[in-house]
Amino acid sequence: MKLGGCFFGSTLTAIFGLFLKVAKFVGELLGKIIYYFGLYFPIVYALYGVVLYFVFDFNPFVLDVNGKLFMFGFALSLLAMVIKAVKNLIIRPYKKYFQRSSVVEYGTDQKLSKHAPEAPTIYKSKVNPGIIVYEYSNRFDLYEERDDGLVLVDTEFKEQKGRRW
Repeated sequence: MKLGGCFFGSTLTAIFGLFLKVAKFVGELLGKIIYYFGLYFPIVYALYGVVLYFVFDFNPFVLDVNGKLFMFGFALSLLAMVIKAVKNLIIRPYKKYFQRSSVVEYGTDQKLSKHAPEAPTIYKSKVNPGIIVYEYSNRFDLYEERDDGLVLVDTEFKEQKGRRW
C-alpha cells in the first residue's frame, strides 16, 4: 500500500511539474509575442475601457462624444501597435544595411582593412577602480567614469623601442 501511494504522489508531482513548465513556456512565449508586435498598446487601452465600463458605467460602443473619443484613442493605440510591429519586423532586421560604412565593429570575425583604427584593450585600473584604461600599441588613454559617461582624463604614451620617427 505504501508503494502505491508513493508512486501516486511522485507521478502526481511529475505531472504537476510538467504542467508548470509548459505553462511557464507558454506564458513567456505569449509575453514575447505581445511585446514584439506591440500588442500591449491595445490590450492596456482595452483594459482601461473595461475599468471605465465597470467603475463609471461607461459604454464605449455608444457613439456619443465620449464613445467617439474612446474609439479614437483605441485607433491610436492600434496605430502605435502597427508602428512597433513595423519597427521590429522590418526596420530592425535591415538596419545593418543602412548604417554608415565608416563605422568599424571590432567584435566581428570579418577582416578589417589596414586603414581601420586599432582596436583597444579595455580594462579597469587596478590602482584606481574609477579609471577605465584603453590600451593601444603606442599609448594608454585613461577615462574616468562619471554619471554622464566616460571623460578622457589623460593619455600616457608608451616608450618606443627601436628608432623614433
